[in-house]
Amino acid sequence: MITTGTVHRIRGLNGDGIPIVSVYVQVPIDPRDRAGLPGRLNSVLDQVEPMAEERSLDRTARLSLRADTERMREEVRTERWRPGSVGFFSCSARDVFEAVQLPRAVRDRP
Repeated sequence: MITTGTVHRIRGLNGDGIPIVSVYVQVPIDPRDRAGLPGRLNSVLDQVEPMAEERSLDRTARLSLRADTERMREEVRTERWRPGSVGFFSCSARDVFEAVQLPRAVRDRP
């Protein structure tokens, strides 16, 4: 369950100059369709990963982005996600990671 404290904590995340990646992915109602959740996440991360090669970002930011996408991939493989959506918020360089179960479906997006 998402609480006011969770929302305040997420709003207060600070990458201190390093990007915080936020990604939202729908979790299907039908348990058989949930096996496709990693693929849905990969489709969204395909939009984020080019940033990890962007030379306008410093090396620390690029490495953080790569670690962020890998952490999200690991986390989505767990069986704990219920129907609705999951939101990921990550900045590996600042040891920030939140995975939040959302009660309703939202559009898959970075």
